[in-house]
Formats: sequence, C-alpha cells, structure tokens
Amino acid sequence: MTEWLMKQLCAEAAGLLAEDRSLHIAINLSPCHFETSRILKTTSHIFGNSAIRPEQIIYEITERGLIKEDSGIARDVMKHLRERKSHIALDDFGTGYSSLSYISSFPLDYLKIDKSFVEAIGTNALTAGLVNSIIDMAKRLGLSIIAEGVEKRAQVDYLRQQGVEYAQGWYFSRAMPIKAFRQYVRGYNKR
Repeated sequence: MTEWLMKQLCAEAAGLLAEDRSLHIAINLSPCHFETSRILKTTSHIFGNSAIRPEQIIYEITERGLIKEDSGIARDVMKHLRERKSHIALDDFGTGYSSLSYISSFPLDYLKIDKSFVEAIGTNALTAGLVNSIIDMAKRLGLSIIAEGVEKRAQVDYLRQQGVEYAQGWYFSRAMPIKAFRQYVRGYNKR
C-alpha cells in the first residue's frame, strides 16, 4: 500500500512540487518499514528519478507504533533517509508511550503535537498546559514542531506566540483532490 501511495504521489504531485520547491509531502510509515532496509531501496526506486526532491519528503512515524528503542536497523534507516536530505517526524506525539530517551535515541527532525492537545488550547482542560511542555521539550531537543488538528484562529495565534513553525488542520483547508489542491496553492501564492 505504501509503495502504491508513493507511486501515486509521483504521478499526481511531482509537477506541483517541482513548480513550488517550498511544498513538501508527508508519508506515514509503520514500524515494520524500519525493521529492514527495504524502504531505502523502495524510496530510491520510486523517488530517485522523479521531480520530487528528497528534501520535500517528510517520513512520519506514529508514536503509537513504537519502534524498539535498541533497533540499530531503524536508526540506520532513518539516518540514511536523512542523509538523502529527507526528514523524519514523530507523529501523534503525546498519544503513545514514548519517553524522552526514546525520542532522543532516534534521528528526528520534527515532533508533531497531536490534535487532542491542540484542541485543549484556550480551554480549562487538564491537557491544555501540556502543549507548552511539549513545545519546550521539542525546542530543547532541537526539533521543529508541527501542530496537528488546528481548527481555530485562536489556536493559530497561540501556537505562533509559542514559536511553533508549522500547523495543519481544517483552519487552513480540508482534504482535497490534487487538482483542487493545485488551485488552492496557486491562489495562496498570489496573496
């Protein structure tokens, strides 16, 4: 399924990504992709001759699908993907069981704050204060931060004030087919 998705990305999005090098794509990988080096061959084969540059690709690993902390293979796969200039993100942070040692043991570039924490911004929920802790921890580890599930202007403003560089969610747009996305990007860039 992942290989099919990567091929579809090349077929449908390569032109747009070549037009605007500031755009990137994110591909979710499961822990099984880090049990062997096969994903390195697969990504080289699929993206190697495409217009999509390696630095436009973020490979996301969900925190709920933990990789063994002592996995040298996983660490090597991530290292090789990063050597190609691609990026690694830990997705859904805060919903799994990772520890600080887990996060710091892998070569990550981004920490994605889970939607459940973003939803708590500006509320009296117990998790509201955890957003600042997650942001502070990511900064201390030298990781860029992506907030997921941003739906309100107040969340955008708060996250900006806290130094969060990237956000995704319905505040910006709902999911759309590639043709509509092309129009959206072209309209956005004209602002």
